[in-house]
Amino acid sequence: MTQSQVAGEDVSTAYISRIEDGQRRPEAGLLERMAGRMSTTLEELLLGVTKNQEAELHVELDFAELAIRAGNAKTALAKVAGVQNATSETILPQVHRRASYVRALGLEAAGDLDEAILLLESLIDEQTADARTLRVLVSLTRCHRDAGDQIRAIEVGERAQALVDEHKLGGLGEAIELAAILAGAHAARGDVDDALRVCRAAIESSDALGSGTGKVDAYARAAERLSAQGSHEAALPLAEKALRLAELGDEARHLGRLRTELGTLLLQGDDPDLDSAIAALEKAEGELAWATADAVDRGQNLLAQARSRFLRRDFDAAATLATASRTAAGDAAPIVAAESHVLEGQIAAEQGRKADARTAYREAIRLAGDVEAADRDAAQFWFELGGLLDEIGERDDASDAYRRAAASTGLVAPRNHQRKAEAAR
Repeated sequence: MTQSQVAGEDVSTAYISRIEDGQRRPEAGLLERMAGRMSTTLEELLLGVTKNQEAELHVELDFAELAIRAGNAKTALAKVAGVQNATSETILPQVHRRASYVRALGLEAAGDLDEAILLLESLIDEQTADARTLRVLVSLTRCHRDAGDQIRAIEVGERAQALVDEHKLGGLGEAIELAAILAGAHAARGDVDDALRVCRAAIESSDALGSGTGKVDAYARAAERLSAQGSHEAALPLAEKALRLAELGDEARHLGRLRTELGTLLLQGDDPDLDSAIAALEKAEGELAWATADAVDRGQNLLAQARSRFLRRDFDAAATLATASRTAAGDAAPIVAAESHVLEGQIAAEQGRKADARTAYREAIRLAGDVEAADRDAAQFWFELGGLLDEIGERDDASDAYRRAAASTGLVAPRNHQRKAEAAR
């Protein structure tokens, strides 16, 4: 484009020439209009990098960190070098700083601890020590420990711990990693009591947060505090961490549900795979607990576990899990509670306690009777309960259960049958 085309009707071509010579510093509005005429952005004019290119650089650094986790330090360092060649401390300083940090991680992974330590120390700004600095300090603590300088590791680790306390990050990932490193440094010096103190404090903080939701909230609160203090750049990674944890919680919840379904399916059929079913259900229980799944999910999982123990004829464990499923589900899932009573009735019947079986089945009828459901699952529940009642000689209750099974599928008796039944009553 010619200078005249770039200038448009805003300024003279001579003014454009002065900008190019560094004699004039145009205001942002003029630059933005000029950028529009040149089919580019204000950011690219100022920095030489578009927003898309900045995002691509961050993705490259993401891949570099993944390569380090996979044990491929050489690949990571090559990716970091590419990013550093594309930016500088004056152009995209945050990208440049992150690239330097990831390079330090790569050097550490490659075994070059001295170079990693020098680079990490250069990234610590005493004037603006905040949550961004915490990752650097944790890595520096680890490098000193691995290099055998336990005294320096403890010194740096205690500085990191001060940031953990200041930003109320106790019990979160960074704090737990730091505690493990510090405890190792203390133990290497023979200070077992200090090592135990650090471990116990970190575990207590983590336990105090409780569920995965508690950790999400803790990261979110820390981000809000930093943002309120004006440290928006430091708040951003904490907010993103909270979001990622929340997404992981959703993923764990869905996976827990899926694994519960798998375990339930493995219990069905003439030759159930009990070992595989129990393994799947127990793993699902952990996933649902981490994700703080709802009452129905937890109740259904524990009920499926109870059935697996019943099929294994471990009646005590089955009864305990059946009660636990009812407690977990609470009032949110009366059908789970009803099915747990059915299972308790089956246990009692297998043990020859017919009176207890009858009581459990009738409690199941009472609970399930309050549930308005017309679907295949409800029909299956009533049909199976009818068969169990038949087995212990409860003909009337069995007949009523069969009728409920039919009603759940939408079947109704012919009108003349209804009239005969009413006349008989």
